Amino acid sequence: MIDVASVMVWLALKAAPSQAAPSQAAPSGVTPARAPTPPPVPPATATPTPNFTVTDARATVGPAAGGWLPEDVARRVRRNPPLGALPADPTNRWADSADAAALGHRLFFDERLSASGTVSCATCHDPAQGFSDGRALAKGEGTGTRHSMTVLNAAHQRWFTWDGRADTLWSQAVQPFETPHEMNMPRARVVQRISEDSVLRAAYRRAFGAEPPAADAPAAAVDAAFAKVGKAIAAYERTLVSGPSAYDRWW
Repeated sequence: MIDVASVMVWLALKAAPSQAAPSQAAPSGVTPARAPTPPPVPPATATPTPNFTVTDARATVGPAAGGWLPEDVARRVRRNPPLGALPADPTNRWADSADAAALGHRLFFDERLSASGTVSCATCHDPAQGFSDGRALAKGEGTGTRHSMTVLNAAHQRWFTWDGRADTLWSQAVQPFETPHEMNMPRARVVQRISEDSVLRAAYRRAFGAEPPAADAPAAAVDAAFAKVGKAIAAYERTLVSGPSAYDRWW
């Protein structure tokens, strides 16, 4: 029986270009890897490639309709549509603010917001690694106990972190600052760093219409500013959306 995994493999093969695109130049002294030899053409006795037919942007169902997916498989596939538009976040009034996203972008890559000055959000969510880190266990100020999740398409999730302990994107975004093995930075120092940096302070003011509180501000003011830090990072993370895949185009 054809299953959803088989469909995805067939689509990936169908979408592959007939010729390999030129790769980027390898660093000096490094021999570039050779492209793998393509598999041999299957013998004539092999199962023929299904005759893919699309009707109304979906696969036709059943042999009588000229399609190739059994009806029960097609029904299961259709329960997993492309992501669609970003869901609204009623807990973050700046969720779709360009100014908040610009601030969040700066904060996401700022290593000064960690105890050692060497760790940022991007340490574990590296754009070059699909916004993860390629490690079995996350490595920040210490070694974590779990693999870093990607933040691509994170805005489509309902719960966040591996155990779902955060119920909003912005409440997840602030947790690593005060987690000892991640960034190990108390919230008061995070807010202080923003307040003392002229570029970050100006970006904060553009995003929220007020200055960040000073180092000696009351705890309630620090808490409110720290929440805004998370909401700015969440606004940036909402812009991290993957492009349409072969599955999206097929569905």
